[in-house]
Amino acid sequence: MKKYLFGICLLLSSTIVLAEDVVVRRDTVRDTIVVREVVREYVLDTGCVKKAKKKQPIEVKFEVRSDWNSEFAKNEPFNSAFNVSFVNFILNGNITDKLSYHYRQRLNRVNLTEGDGLNLLRSIDKAYFDYDFNPQWRISAGKMVLGLGGWEYDAPPIDIYFASEFWNNIACYQMGIKGMYTTRDGKSSIVAQVTNSPFNPKMLGGLYAYNLMWYGSYGCFHSAYSANMLEYERGRFLGSVSLGNMFDFGPMHVELDYMWRYAGKGNPFRDFTLTALVKGNILGWASVHAKVGYDENLIDDCHPLTAYGHQNLFYGLGVEAYPIKKQDFFRLHAYWYQNDVLNEGLKNHYLTLGVTFRLTAFKR
Repeated sequence: MKKYLFGICLLLSSTIVLAEDVVVRRDTVRDTIVVREVVREYVLDTGCVKKAKKKQPIEVKFEVRSDWNSEFAKNEPFNSAFNVSFVNFILNGNITDKLSYHYRQRLNRVNLTEGDGLNLLRSIDKAYFDYDFNPQWRISAGKMVLGLGGWEYDAPPIDIYFASEFWNNIACYQMGIKGMYTTRDGKSSIVAQVTNSPFNPKMLGGLYAYNLMWYGSYGCFHSAYSANMLEYERGRFLGSVSLGNMFDFGPMHVELDYMWRYAGKGNPFRDFTLTALVKGNILGWASVHAKVGYDENLIDDCHPLTAYGHQNLFYGLGVEAYPIKKQDFFRLHAYWYQNDVLNEGLKNHYLTLGVTFRLTAFKR
């Protein structure tokens, strides 16, 4: 058993040291969070490992999502294809009741033909350790999610069907460390994090991101707020404030996210992302949702997170169903959305049908 645990630690440690910092979410399109499956990447219960005095050395999971995607626009040919959008390998467990490990890799991104192994490293989303000093204090180190607020941003990519331009461009998985304090009543968690900047031009780029987050849970209201300083040149920062608001009213689920960005020049209120989602549960085994979002960047500043000059509006409708009674490992989904680049007069329509499997291969 000691050799086994040592092997896990060695695997994760080598991944943490070597993993390429920049992994963009570009290969996905978005939906939303299932009401019964709200995921917070930073809060005490990650949804992966149940804390207990009894050791749980390992849990192995696989996630697969396959889609039929189609795209059509005015005066353009109709395009469609079957695609494997995600094949995720997930490894989680507890080494002790205080020390746990977390690993997720997108196997469909692995391409060893590049020869240098970088593509293999980019396919690793997360590889980090958590150490809980007590129920209130935790420290984490490794490759993790960059601490930006907002519920669209926080959702697992496999649950995303269509999303904002910002979501599609942020290099959200970075190497770093974070500390977290959770209040005794469990209603609030404060996260302080330092990671490599998503603007790093290379592995030793010397640029960092400084992130402060607040997760709150007060009755029907849940917050995911953040203040961030993302270094894009030595000593020069892109500042952002994110206000993620979630409301649960029985079978009704609402999300309102606002992100403001500023690099110190131009009108400070012309670079932002706004999204809204409404989701309703039907008979406990299906849900319908509507989503709308808007990205704008009319400041000629440093960052490529939203293209300069863009005024991008998107909106759509979708449905999810869990046809196997009292089981959520098998999901059917269908959605339509439209993307309008207002300043360029471009309109594209997208229709997708698909299926998702979440399987636990081994648990001990």
